Amino acid sequence: MDHLQTTLKEADLRILMHVLDCVRAGYSTCVVLSNDTDVIIALLYYVPMFRKKGLKELWVRAGRGNTTRFVPLHILHNRQGNDLCMVLPALHSLTGGDITSKIGTKKAALQSNPEIHLQGFGTSAEISPVQIQHAERYLVNVVKSGSNASNFTDLRRELFHFSKSTSHQNLSPTSHGLEPHIRRAFFNAYVTMYRMFLTDSTVLQ
Repeated sequence: MDHLQTTLKEADLRILMHVLDCVRAGYSTCVVLSNDTDVIIALLYYVPMFRKKGLKELWVRAGRGNTTRFVPLHILHNRQGNDLCMVLPALHSLTGGDITSKIGTKKAALQSNPEIHLQGFGTSAEISPVQIQHAERYLVNVVKSGSNASNFTDLRRELFHFSKSTSHQNLSPTSHGLEPHIRRAFFNAYVTMYRMFLTDSTVLQ
């Protein structure tokens, strides 16, 4: 369909364009077939925009065969709150997604106050030193809750000296080694949150 032609190369984000097209066509309920966490994160981020366009219910059909289930993202968004859903792309990118490495667990990430530490992460084209510092401090909490370390270099030293099960092979990187990961996560979050607006001038209409 000509009106769905876009320069978006990310398949995950093209799904969002189809949801938006359904809403514009007058549908108030949409079901997305996907087992991809990246898709669910992006959909949760865009729930408020879809609602403004008239969407009432947004579902994801996940799983296969006997494990098939329908997840109501409109209800999940309400329960988690808009503040958390607005930083989910940042949280997901920093702790491991399609193009970023895994750091910590998603459960630990959700329990480390992402609404406070990740405000503004990925909302501009350039990352600032302050945002890098906040993201690093956030990831310290994700890796080791309650740690006194303020950065990954200190955390690496702390884990080496005080963690009995930590070997040289699975020590956390230094702050210098972590910075490229944070920058890549920032770019990925930015793409998720703003690329659709940059490539389709009709999104906000």
